[in-house]
Amino acid sequence: MNFNLTPNGLQQLRIGDKRKDVTLQVLSVISVKSKGKDRYKVNLSDGINTSKDIILAAAVLPLVNAGRVSAQSVIRVTEATVNKIKNKEIVLIMGFDVLGNPGVVIGNPSSNEGARGPQQQQQHFGNQQRQQQYQNNNRQRNTGGSGGGSDNISRDRIYPIESLDEYSSGWTIKARVTQKGDVRTWNRNDKSGRLMSVDLVDDSGEIRAVMFNDVVDKLGNILEQGRVFYIKGGRLKEANTRFNHLGHKCEITFNDQTIVQPAEEDASLPTVKINAVPIASLSTCQDNSNVDVLGIIKAVGELVQGRSEKSNKDYTKRNVTVCDNSDGKQCVDITLWGEQAQNFNFEVGQVVAVTKCRKSSFNNVTLSARSFSQIVSDPSLPQAANLLNWYQNGGSEQQSTELTATTQSKSRGGAKPRVPLADTQHPEYFDQRGNAYFTVRCTVTQFANRDLWYDSCPGEGCRKKVTLGEDGMYHCQTCQGTFDHSEKRYVISVKLSDYSGHIWATAFEEQGHEMFGCTANELASFKGPSEEETEEYDALVSAAKFKEYGATIKVTQQDPSAQFTRNPAVQKIWQVSNRGDAYLMSSAIDKVLAAHV
Repeated sequence: MNFNLTPNGLQQLRIGDKRKDVTLQVLSVISVKSKGKDRYKVNLSDGINTSKDIILAAAVLPLVNAGRVSAQSVIRVTEATVNKIKNKEIVLIMGFDVLGNPGVVIGNPSSNEGARGPQQQQQHFGNQQRQQQYQNNNRQRNTGGSGGGSDNISRDRIYPIESLDEYSSGWTIKARVTQKGDVRTWNRNDKSGRLMSVDLVDDSGEIRAVMFNDVVDKLGNILEQGRVFYIKGGRLKEANTRFNHLGHKCEITFNDQTIVQPAEEDASLPTVKINAVPIASLSTCQDNSNVDVLGIIKAVGELVQGRSEKSNKDYTKRNVTVCDNSDGKQCVDITLWGEQAQNFNFEVGQVVAVTKCRKSSFNNVTLSARSFSQIVSDPSLPQAANLLNWYQNGGSEQQSTELTATTQSKSRGGAKPRVPLADTQHPEYFDQRGNAYFTVRCTVTQFANRDLWYDSCPGEGCRKKVTLGEDGMYHCQTCQGTFDHSEKRYVISVKLSDYSGHIWATAFEEQGHEMFGCTANELASFKGPSEEETEEYDALVSAAKFKEYGATIKVTQQDPSAQFTRNPAVQKIWQVSNRGDAYLMSSAIDKVLAAHV
């Protein structure tokens, strides 16, 4: 096959628009390290001259890594730009096609003049570039710009966000602001300042932009969440994945030269970038990774308030169960926190997308929304329309597989086997540490004849038991604080019963709130002045009895070699759904029958 290289092709890489149609031959590919990452420089030839000051952008590295580019390969460059690094011009190739490999060097290339050609040609092309730039500047001058200049950048060539990397220059993007962070302060090495970040999205991807100090004042009020802007200029650097979870390899730092101009609404730009993972595939995702989920709301849990055992901080959360039609009907629980949990007002049967959830293997598969997660109802996506159509045409009645807490496992991170209460003492369920976790369906039949709470320390970060002194003040031995009141917190000894027997277990704050429908402080307030039980108090306690619940139980052996166990603890309790239980039993029967076919 004959290959015709483009005459003066190397010079054409350095002039004109970034869009190219230049055929060149690769003489060598050299691997180099850039900030710990593999990069490649190439020595290219147009049949007459050669040039070594050429770098391949990250977007084309898969072609090199796949072995499709080697010495003597012929390529057609489709996109390239020129960057100045330390007063040296570097060509960055951002797109090319591999045409073939003739196995020989084409022409008689020489590196005497490099890629720039004779001085007269270089001057000509340089003047041409400057003249073109001058014309562009005069044509694009406009007083509507914001930030570092007043050019009307809406006429610039628009770069896809996905194509930006550390070597990109002269770029302009058109993007929607999907999230706008609060202005925060920072302190480091006796220095301080302010910063703010915005997340930008177009139809190719999303990227985070950060601004500091004076730039916050210049651009912070211009950039509005949900609106579309033209943005030009800023420093592209490697993204800090510790704080940036968008998935783009780079992030932008806005500076004094950054130009931001409002654009008209563009329906082609998504309001949020959603790369939904089918629920059936969540178990294959790496733990602690960020995943987007698109599903139909199957159930919305109650708002729960409590305090974390690890951080000693109060929290608010809500569990939402969503389903999709991947591999039948699959369901998974998503935990929402804080304002996301409080403001969640969507209904069962609605399509919802939740982005950037943290995937965990706790209870087999569990998702937890992060502070930067976005919740979108009825997103304008073809998948959403298909999902709603499936749900409204039989999907709502279809038997589902619960991805959360359905897999049989002894480990704490796995789902809990559902067993009768009598089996919670069986030694085969216990792990090497003497712990076992179960799911049961049971009835609350009795509470121990003592207080259902204890007096805890109201000091910040401390909830240890306090004692009432003769001075009428509450004293905490842990934080050494003295207070005129205490906080009541549930610690309940409760008898759980089913057809196989009963156990006594200990339940705590969240479980008590679920059973009594109020906090321990509120329940205690119904007692009389001398702590006697009133009719209202008796009514609340009686109402919690003889109800059926689903519960997650942790049982710890006193001695792993013994047959007796101690300290059953209720980790989670909820009111059961007969319909949901019927689905579970039907699924279990189907599995038994299938195993005997």
